[in-house]
Amino acid sequence: MQRAKENRNPFLYTVLEEVAPVIDQLRSVERESWADAFCRLAPAHAERTVKAKSGRRQRDRPQRILDRLRLLSPGAVSGAQALIVE
Repeated sequence: MQRAKENRNPFLYTVLEEVAPVIDQLRSVERESWADAFCRLAPAHAERTVKAKSGRRQRDRPQRILDRLRLLSPGAVSGAQALIVE
């Protein structure tokens, strides 16, 4: 779990709130069990993609920018929030 909190391998570019429940349920280090568990996240991502393509994109743009900044540099988000006007 510590690696996920710090966005370290194998959890680079993940969102802790999304992966934490999956990690908590894992009881094995077997590759297949990890793959199965994390593949269950795919439908939610697919649904978000469909919604994003249906016109919500511009309204949610500031939050998406912050999310991407958080992935790249967690400390950069606090300063960037002041720059984004909703």
